[in-house]
Amino acid sequence: MENSITTNGYYKLCPKEESPMAQFCVKAISPHKLGGVDVSITNSSLVMVAILIITLVFFFFALKGHKLIPSRMQMAGEMVYNLVANMVRDNAGKDARRFLPLIFAMFCFILVANLIGLLPYQFSVTAQFINELIFALAIFVVTTFIGFARHGLGYCRMFFPHGTPLIMAPLLIPVEIVSYIARPITLTLRLFANITAGHAMLFVFAMFIAKLGFLGGEAPFILDAVLIPFELFVAIVQAFVFALLACVYLHDAYYMH
Repeated sequence: MENSITTNGYYKLCPKEESPMAQFCVKAISPHKLGGVDVSITNSSLVMVAILIITLVFFFFALKGHKLIPSRMQMAGEMVYNLVANMVRDNAGKDARRFLPLIFAMFCFILVANLIGLLPYQFSVTAQFINELIFALAIFVVTTFIGFARHGLGYCRMFFPHGTPLIMAPLLIPVEIVSYIARPITLTLRLFANITAGHAMLFVFAMFIAKLGFLGGEAPFILDAVLIPFELFVAIVQAFVFALLACVYLHDAYYMH
């Protein structure tokens, strides 16, 4: 079916609005076409612009002045920076410090996107598979380029670790190659699946509350109340895990395993 825009701004492939998956559907806020190509301003693109603005504004005011006795905002900004900087230093190695801006930008984008997605009636861009895949492919391309640039064809030795019995080569090498190629997919799926599943559960329990009303809706209300802080925890952890795995892949590219 053609993924064209309907009169209400949604695309035809989107599920019905009462579906738990409808909240992840891209909606054209300002439909436009340029030479037959859909260049509409969507809820997804608008939220990504908002993520960029929020992040830049936060760090602008957090680091403005850089007082000796830091304000709470400065402490928060420095805490986020030190978290990522220490992650890169401890897990990627000193040679990978040049990629700190890349890891830091990815971490901040995913973290803010996850937090915005938890707000009522907001769109979660990290529940869109393609968004995470772009980040994951960027890490994959960068690490692969570094690996071959630094080690040459010797980088292929990581598919057969030193000390492994030669008889294991026919089995181990194909497994390691498939595992390496699958890195961007597994990195993407981990974040995508966690965010999508959590938001879908929140929606389902909210629908139960709406259907059952005040009397009878206590159980789903309690479950939603428990899930919201849990989803907040997942939002933070998933941003951390994505950045951490990116650091691990950088470490493999520089030092192999």
